[in-house]
Formats: sequence, structure tokens, C-alpha cells
Amino acid sequence: MTTDRSALDGAIEDLYRAFAGRPLRRWTDPCLTCCATEEEEAALHAAPLRQLSVDALSPYAENLTTWGDERELNHLFPRMFELATQEDYFPIGVETFGTAISRARPSWSTAEQRAADRAFLELWRAELGATSPVYQPDELLCTIGWASDDLGPHLSSWASAGTPTATMHLVRLLGFGWDPWRADLDEPFWQTRGDDQFPRRAQMDQIVAWMLGPDPWRMLDAAVERGDEPADEIEEALLILTGTIGAARPQPPRR
Repeated sequence: MTTDRSALDGAIEDLYRAFAGRPLRRWTDPCLTCCATEEEEAALHAAPLRQLSVDALSPYAENLTTWGDERELNHLFPRMFELATQEDYFPIGVETFGTAISRARPSWSTAEQRAADRAFLELWRAELGATSPVYQPDELLCTIGWASDDLGPHLSSWASAGTPTATMHLVRLLGFGWDPWRADLDEPFWQTRGDDQFPRRAQMDQIVAWMLGPDPWRMLDAAVERGDEPADEIEEALLILTGTIGAARPQPPRR
């Protein structure tokens, strides 16, 4: 991900401490009809949490909706999050992970919520500085939007990062996750879940308001000024932002 993981690693340690009082049930109630086996359930108990392997966790992660309830997720969350920050692991879409966290979050203490928010913020900051980011910006923001209530710190970090990598996150979001005709996000995981329409609309609106504000213009303009590459993709992103229809937007800053 990036050569400096110190802040992210510190946040992961906080996550383990905050959730240390969440034991794993002796029987985690997997669906044995078609989704899991008793051997896979036993694997969750075969090692301390920090030592659980990818192989041990993958069957559970792939069946989050049919395996136990939030008690299992609350115990396994720190290890799953730690593995999700590594390039060679995540057995499910990261957005699915975020939606599962949103269901468990109401059962968390204030300390647990703060630790989770810090962990996701440091993951976002690490991705902004990574030479080879693990996640696309739209999928990671969507995940964080499900897992956290306030995306303000993440958007502020994006605007202040001042790195070509952070700007390329913006370029990719405009190119692949932004609908200029509706001035809205394309990522389907923001959309309907069960009977609830747009359950994370407030988080979506935070991103949309930020995209229509001055920060994206400044970031892209600075990239042009620096001569960042690929120049053609940056120019295309400026055209997409300029052509966004259906919302009041500022004029791009002039050099």
C-alpha cells in the first residue's frame, strides 16, 4: 500500500484494544445447509484473533449475511479490517464489508465507534499517499460512508493531501464513479438495501457537496500547474467537472 503505515498500524492497535471485550461465542451459528461447514466454524476458534489466517476467515467473510449475527462481526472486525488493508486479501467486496459494519455499529460503545472511525480515516489517508492504492476511491468512500456517520474528516484530508496520488483518486472518481448529468455518485452500493431507499443518503450528499465545491477545482488546477501525469486524464477530469449539470457550482480557479 504505502511505505509508511505507522498511523494506520496505530489505529489498528486501537481497534484491537477497543473491541477486546467482544468474545467469540463457542458456537457462532453458521448456516450449515449451504454456506458453511462445522470444520470452517471450528477454524474461527483454532487460533487467537490476531493470528487468524486468511483461510480461516474467508468462509465467514464470504457469508456475512448468513453466519451468526453482529456478535461474531464485533469480535472478528479488528482482524478483518487489518487484513483488508493488505494488498493480497479481501474475500468479499469491500463495500459489502462496509454494509455489514453499518448493521453492527448500533451495538458499539462510544469508544468502539471512535476506534473504528479512526481506523477507516487512517486507511483513507494511507490510500491517498499510496503509490499503488488497494482500493478505488469510489468503493473505499462508499465503504467508509456505510461504516461511519461523518465523511467530513475524510474529505478534508483529501483536499489537504496535496499529493499527485490524492489528485489521481479524484480523477478516477470523476472518470468512473461520478455521473455528471445527475451530479451524483454511480456506486451501486449507495443505493437500495432491503426496503430502505438510499439509506446512506446523508453520506452521499456530503461527497456530492464536496465535489461541487471549490476543493476539486483547486486540486485539479494544481495538478495542471505541476505538470502531473497522465495529463490527458487530468484534463478529462476537468472537462467532466466543468460539464456537470443540474447543480450550482463554482467557476474553476484561474491561474
